[in-house]
Amino acid sequence: MRRIVLMLLGMLLAAGLTPLADCYGKTTRHVRRAKPARHTRSGLPAGATQTPGLIYKLDVKAGSGPVAATGETVSVQYTGWLYDAARRDHRGTQIDNSQARGQPFQFKLGAGQVIQGWDVGIAGMKVGGERILAVPGLGYGTSAGGVTIPPNTPMLYDVILLGVQSQ
Repeated sequence: MRRIVLMLLGMLLAAGLTPLADCYGKTTRHVRRAKPARHTRSGLPAGATQTPGLIYKLDVKAGSGPVAATGETVSVQYTGWLYDAARRDHRGTQIDNSQARGQPFQFKLGAGQVIQGWDVGIAGMKVGGERILAVPGLGYGTSAGGVTIPPNTPMLYDVILLGVQSQ
């Protein structure tokens, strides 16, 4: 009997079904496990594009407002992470969060006021858009930008474009 139960459980797991238990530990129904995030053969998330100066960029949500162009001042909210290639979402330790400071971050696009990769990665976004930027280890160069960021460490940023101001 024990062998039959183990065999049936193995078949359920192999088919992608997992038992759900109610608060009394009794199995009530089966649900399919969530599929893992889709990645391309190169290991990049599906839909990501490679651009010089970036590991990749991926539009999460397309904006509908004005387009960010070189020379304009942009306003963004972002969260920064150490890039972790071993994790499916590539998010390692969180290193920065503009929302925690309570105000958006502003800079002139294309003027080199931000780490390498941001000028390239944000150009072309529309206001309201959300994009993931994977920035190579050139972000902080050989001197760390803070205690938690080792030199030459790739980083990942979740960026929301809030506004664009022409100069």
